[in-house]
This record gives sequence, structure tokens and C-alpha cells, in this order.
Amino acid sequence: MLSVPLYALLIIYAIFLIIFFIFFVINLFHIVLTGTTTFTSFVATFLIMAATVLAIYCTWYYLQNTDWTQTMTIWNNSWFSNSSNTF
Repeated sequence: MLSVPLYALLIIYAIFLIIFFIFFVINLFHIVLTGTTTFTSFVATFLIMAATVLAIYCTWYYLQNTDWTQTMTIWNNSWFSNSSNTF
């Protein structure tokens, strides 16, 4: 049986958030350093930042009661050992 703890998904999500934050900071520096600080770039950046904060808040809200020590079974040989089952 191959099982993975749920906190492995949390680690993958955290890595994704770190990479996203790095690209977001690079984008902000690019906007400031190239002098493209227009109203349109401000609105677009604000909308992306607001959507990101909303997504992180919703993630926290829905996953706050999750038991991260539970395991998720990815593969179990007993699923295929009983040949009398038909689909």
C-alpha cells in the first residue's frame, strides 16, 4: 500500500505560493523600474493582488479544520486482488 500524508499537499501548495510571490515581486519591480506606472497597470496589479488574497483567505477558511496527519492512499494492491468484482 502506498500512502502519502495530507501535509505533503500542504508543502506543495506552500512551494507554489512562494514561487507565485517571487514572480509577483518581480512584476512589481518591473512596473516600477520601467516607468509603466499607469492607472491601468495599477488596477491590474491591484485586481491580481486582491484575487490572490481572497484565494489564500478561502484556502485558510476551508482547510482550517483539516487533520493534516491523515494519510491518502494512492495505491493499494487489494483493490485488484478480488477478481470477482465486476464494474
